[in-house]
Amino acid sequence: MSYSYDVKQKLLSISAGSCCRKAELYGFLLFSNTVSDSEIRLFTAYPEIRARYLNFLMEAGVKKFELACQGKTVKKYLCRISHPRDLRNLREFLGSVSFASPLRIDPSLLEKDCCRRAFLRGVFMANGVMVSPEKTCSIEFKTAHQTLGGEFFEFCKDAFDLLPGSTVRNGKKLIYFKSWDSIKDFVALIGAKDAVYDLANREIEHSFRSTANRRFNCDTANIQRSVDAATDHRRAIEFLFSKNISLPDPLLEIARLRLQYPEDTLSALGQKCDPPISKAGAAHRLKKICALAEEKGGA
Repeated sequence: MSYSYDVKQKLLSISAGSCCRKAELYGFLLFSNTVSDSEIRLFTAYPEIRARYLNFLMEAGVKKFELACQGKTVKKYLCRISHPRDLRNLREFLGSVSFASPLRIDPSLLEKDCCRRAFLRGVFMANGVMVSPEKTCSIEFKTAHQTLGGEFFEFCKDAFDLLPGSTVRNGKKLIYFKSWDSIKDFVALIGAKDAVYDLANREIEHSFRSTANRRFNCDTANIQRSVDAATDHRRAIEFLFSKNISLPDPLLEIARLRLQYPEDTLSALGQKCDPPISKAGAAHRLKKICALAEEKGGA
């Protein structure tokens, strides 16, 4: 199962008062696959999620459902409501909200803080996709209704000081959260407390892995630079020796040491000099050797 499903499973056990059930159902309906004054279709990959909202719909006075299961490999559980009486009962239950295009968020159902949280929960249950934190942490919502997507974006900011991102992908409005803090805040608001603790632990693990990877990459790059430099040193020294070009004693000493100890660091080479010199001193002498080789026509 997906990480989205794991979080949604945690939300199924939440019980809510009458006003919050209305708000949650409203969020679920607005972000369902098909929503209009003549038809509502709810699709979900999980039968237990459909069952939760069927209970809410029956409480709203909806009596006639068309239930189906579609798909061979990936199952989709459908609930279709199209009878005019049921649609009327549903709208009246929700306070005479409109499902006509363009879809908009009716604030009359969301006056209480608990109802605003329940609304977010319903939107997430219907439409939220949560990428596993082991890959790259994010929550995404998308809708073909541009006005609705824009209002949901503003709702998240104004009601809860959340900071989502927004874009358009394949003609659909996409609202997303990608920072660890915003994702944890969102998950806490919709009531999945266990998921918040899990995300906090995964954030720590992710931070450790990222730090270790950066250090490893940095060390690897430093090693590669040292190897490249040592190769350039040896090439210059071998060229000068092949041309019988004499070197001052300090340069000759470091040149012989570099050929004798090709894998040594500059610090180690400097300590082998007589008298010992610093890393900077060894680097300076080898730089002069490379410059001399270039001056004499070496690569």
